[in-house]
Amino acid sequence: MAQIRAGGRDHVGAIVLGRDAPTARLDHWLAVAAPVDGFMGFAIGRSIWEGPIADHIGGKVGDEETADRIAGRYLGFARQYCAAVRQNSAEGLAMGIFGDGRGQPVSGRTAVKRPRPVAGGGCDRCHVASAKVEVITRAGSVFLCSHHHTMHRNAILAAGYQVRAGLSLGH
Repeated sequence: MAQIRAGGRDHVGAIVLGRDAPTARLDHWLAVAAPVDGFMGFAIGRSIWEGPIADHIGGKVGDEETADRIAGRYLGFARQYCAAVRQNSAEGLAMGIFGDGRGQPVSGRTAVKRPRPVAGGGCDRCHVASAKVEVITRAGSVFLCSHHHTMHRNAILAAGYQVRAGLSLGH
């Protein structure tokens, strides 16, 4: 994620592409990508519909069964992706939201490098906007701008972290 967000492209996201991979490989890719901040979903069309459509064209199944199989495959991948996001938002915030982009937890404000100083203290996620909220985690405090606090509010609440708002952080 650090590479695709280089050069000021802080709000760029990524998706998992299926590349016609087998189900086991897709399951692995989705489980790995889902908790990473910046991955926004998946586009694995052929992996979802190719088999059912081939069976339909070959006369092995009818319209309704084809539609049911495609829907079932899609929902299976979607459930897995969402479950990985939920599990890791509650247990692994330090790797995703509060990570350094390489899966390494941030253990406090000093572990974050900022490309340019921000008056009043910067957001530990985007490193540009002023921090408005302090999230107190087991690894230490993390400071977020309004945008990133809003974006990750549900995960922060699910993890049970304490939040202090309205900061005046003068460094």
